[in-house]
Amino acid sequence: FTFITPILTDVTGFSAATASILLIVFGVATFAGNLTGGRLIGRFGWQRTLRTLLALLALTQVVLALTISFQWAMVPLLFVWGVCAFGMSPAFQAGMLATAERFTPAAVDFASGLNISAFNIGISLGAFAGGVLVSRGLMASTPWVGVAASILAFVPLAWLGRKVI
Repeated sequence: FTFITPILTDVTGFSAATASILLIVFGVATFAGNLTGGRLIGRFGWQRTLRTLLALLALTQVVLALTISFQWAMVPLLFVWGVCAFGMSPAFQAGMLATAERFTPAAVDFASGLNISAFNIGISLGAFAGGVLVSRGLMASTPWVGVAASILAFVPLAWLGRKVI
């Protein structure tokens, strides 16, 4: 997320004013993602929702990386990215709470707080990894960090799925 505006202006070629409007599009997508994620959890459960949205997020980031210089592609990808990324928020929270209730019922509130911390750590690590690329003049390659992070997220999810089920 750290590099959305520089990507929009420096790589994709949008004006600063248009980039500001596109950030609103992204914000609307994150709101829609939260609603969508909640509905998907109710229908499919938190694990299936997370797996599906992680896969879609990785795919979105691959397409973004391959089409990053095309303005016509950026607008719908920005929206899909926001929906997928923030559709996972309710699923992460539901998973965290379900796991805590099963294994440490006295620490459910603590587990909920850990979820917020995990988000912030993830954002920091993503910004760091992206910053390494940017410092080497590879701004357009930053979506690959998102792909790697999405794929890497499957590891603890698979492990947790074996423990919880």
